[in-house]
Amino acid sequence: MVGEPPDIPEVRRLLELYEAWRVSKSSKERAEIWHEMLRIHADQVFTIGTVSGARQPIVFARNLVNVPEEGVWAFDPGGYFGRYMPDTFWFRESES
Repeated sequence: MVGEPPDIPEVRRLLELYEAWRVSKSSKERAEIWHEMLRIHADQVFTIGTVSGARQPIVFARNLVNVPEEGVWAFDPGGYFGRYMPDTFWFRESES
């Protein structure tokens, strides 16, 4: 690791767990590490809440109609692709 060590004890523990995960030898050991990591994350919620409204690329078939050209990604429940009502998309019949 490079840089300054984290000053938050939970983050230090997550780094220790990450290193332990990398050298773990069994599925049981990895499961124990993973569950401890999940407990720490659920308790501390280490996320940046200011990152929101980022543009999200959308890839779709050329004959799929009524799809927006780009979407917005956010932690807001309305920020997911479902807000664009995919049930209103349809496939255009191929022109032969």
